[in-house]
Amino acid sequence: MGTKALALTSGLVTEPGVWSRDEASLSNASNCDLSSPGVIQKRRGFSSNTLNSFSGTVWAALSSPILERDVGVGALLLATGPNTNGSTSLRYGLRGSAFTAFSGTWGADEAFRPKLTTGSDGRDVLSLWVTGGESGPAVLDYATPAIRRLGIPRGMGIDKLNSAVTGVTGFLAANASCRYASVFVLGDPSVNGAQFGAPGSTSVIANTGGTSANVVVRVTLPKQYGTASTNLTADAYWLQVYRSVGQASSAGEPPSELALVYQQKIAAADIAAGYVQFTDVATDALRGASLYTNILTGEDGIAGRGFINSNEPPPACTDVANWNDCLWLSYLQDYPSQELQLISVGGTGLVNGDTVSVGGVTYTAQTAGPWSAVQFPLISTGAASENQRETALYLVSTINANAGNTSVYAYYVAGQAGQPGRILLRGRLMSSSIAASVSRAAAWRVGTENANNPVPSGVAFSKALQPYAHPVVNRFELGRGDAAVLRIIPYRDSLFVFKEDGLWRVTGTDFRSFTASEFDLTFRLLSRESVAVVDDAIYAWGTQGIAKVTDGGVEYIDLPIKNQVLAAQKLVLQSTLADYAFAVGNQRDGVVIFFRPTLDPSGSDPVACRNAFVFHTRTRVWSTWFFEQCAGDRSIGYICGTANYADHLLSLGVWQTGTASGAWVHNERRTYASADFSDPNMTSASAPTMAAAVITVTLSWRPFDASALGAAQWIRSRLEFANATATTQGPPSTITVFNYGDNPNALPSSSVSAGTGPVEQVPTVYVAPVDQEASRGHALQVLMQHATLSQGFALVGIEVDYRDVSKRGVAR
Repeated sequence: MGTKALALTSGLVTEPGVWSRDEASLSNASNCDLSSPGVIQKRRGFSSNTLNSFSGTVWAALSSPILERDVGVGALLLATGPNTNGSTSLRYGLRGSAFTAFSGTWGADEAFRPKLTTGSDGRDVLSLWVTGGESGPAVLDYATPAIRRLGIPRGMGIDKLNSAVTGVTGFLAANASCRYASVFVLGDPSVNGAQFGAPGSTSVIANTGGTSANVVVRVTLPKQYGTASTNLTADAYWLQVYRSVGQASSAGEPPSELALVYQQKIAAADIAAGYVQFTDVATDALRGASLYTNILTGEDGIAGRGFINSNEPPPACTDVANWNDCLWLSYLQDYPSQELQLISVGGTGLVNGDTVSVGGVTYTAQTAGPWSAVQFPLISTGAASENQRETALYLVSTINANAGNTSVYAYYVAGQAGQPGRILLRGRLMSSSIAASVSRAAAWRVGTENANNPVPSGVAFSKALQPYAHPVVNRFELGRGDAAVLRIIPYRDSLFVFKEDGLWRVTGTDFRSFTASEFDLTFRLLSRESVAVVDDAIYAWGTQGIAKVTDGGVEYIDLPIKNQVLAAQKLVLQSTLADYAFAVGNQRDGVVIFFRPTLDPSGSDPVACRNAFVFHTRTRVWSTWFFEQCAGDRSIGYICGTANYADHLLSLGVWQTGTASGAWVHNERRTYASADFSDPNMTSASAPTMAAAVITVTLSWRPFDASALGAAQWIRSRLEFANATATTQGPPSTITVFNYGDNPNALPSSSVSAGTGPVEQVPTVYVAPVDQEASRGHALQVLMQHATLSQGFALVGIEVDYRDVSKRGVAR
């Protein structure tokens, strides 16, 4: 009598063809763990955590080292909301306890679920994207808790309406002028880690008197960046004011090399007043540090990038990543803007009574005061360029100081030769409308409003170690402009950019050397959520299959299950997979789980996932997961997931229809006890109990073949299970074995017999005799099922006993 034994090493192989698989291959491997070579284990299940009686859906589950440092091991950040498209709240907490909600509403579209990264300054940054709504990267503070838009408000220049020369002596000579700029700083400017904002605008003060004088300077305070009505936080922000040297007004525009003349913490009284005011008495020689945007003496030194190197607030984005000490953003969207330039004063140009409308407020030019909140001085007593500059500066100050204006800020653009009077209007919110218009077209050049149209192919990066600072020149577009960037994934010394028209790679060390190049334009990512990084490799589900991406190229790894992958892609619409398929990587076990929907949406309702392809990266084999305790329709299942950084346990977010009351996150069990092997019961979508439910394992092997072309008499199947260890369950109480023969009409055998040897027997053997209908033939296929609640196993071997027979013994 002979014996055929399998080494249990080949994993799931469903692709047809003898050449691609051997007898050790599994043709069915459902709900099992193949991460250890030579062992098949039952997968661990999930436990349910209810989110504080909140009813709705978990749209995104996120983790970071900072979150776990500040909140504890097992901490999660969840985007939650109603059972419709998108999320409306952010919650954080330990996966098995109550969750705390951040204040405010923080939306996100289902197609652009939030992404989380830790910036180079040690703060977590979250991408928030709402089509047509308020978007932008946000900074999270878990201790407070607090959340704010990433970025520092731009400087407002100085308030020309309330700033003036004063006294009969001072630093500014008679008939001279100087330039001012203001910078807002989050944190003490003298302490490392302070965040310096963009100057935003410069202003000119002219001394038209007959003697030298000092200057009373008033700086208007903006609202918190990304808001229309939220004040700066008292005692958290500082104001810095920079000034140029004085220059004779007849010599033209004052120089743009500015140095510090004032800095002060912004107090609650300043915020209540809406401005900071001081008297500038510093001589040119006593000015302090240079403004970082100076071309000659700024941040980049001689011949630097100048004003275009300003620490601008970031654009909105759909993905964030920290790579090479820079914060990277993709699929960009800027706040609305519009340019306005005063080109003529007097005559056919701007005259008394002419109007300018900005953001729904109309402002009137007036030659003599007093001026109301919607009137601005019209200057016509100087040279043409001075009249344009001074009138434009007054209009900027009027717009910014007007309490009735809650949608637009105005910034004066320092005039180049022959181009004074330029104003840049920026919306305070993504939804702001600028709609600048003028009553006298001959006096103005009115640019086209740049609405907040997204740049799908755009990628932007911050300054090194300054994730809040995004100069406008630190960005580029890749490939076709209409082909969106889906994900950006850091990998070693590269940043991989997954686009709708292929895969790109960014390399370099800083802004001087960052370059993007085509990596593999044949790879198309199936879903922006179906990407995970495990064991120093990127795993991604593309339209042509599931691949492993490294510096060496794209390697498709799904050949053993190619027919199942293609079937999954044909089962539902491409758009359904793009919106709802997602991947989760588990670094501890070396596993990547590709969840997929099996039904198309009904109307606008999303679709949850309850099936998954599982790749075991270290053994390079496949299995499948099936959550049979989910309702068999679109009503309930999984839509997102993550693995914690500290202990690498998985957490899955539950989506369910409005008929169910509650909201849940499901957490991987790993107590090394029998309770590990159960799933939450979601068979009833309207009233899921979340009680422990059985996990069914199904295993079948490629048929055992008789020798040569002969037949065999198959006698019995022998399944060997390891005894219990500290981390492994012992042999199961019962299993079901089916033995299939050559005759398709024969019924399979179904019988189980446990070994009765001594306790120390290793392994424990279960014997299943082959029924007569299947006992004689060329091949035998063995299928095993195990469906006992809270019971696991470790299958370490399978053997089949047989007797050779001649060719005459083959059933015909």
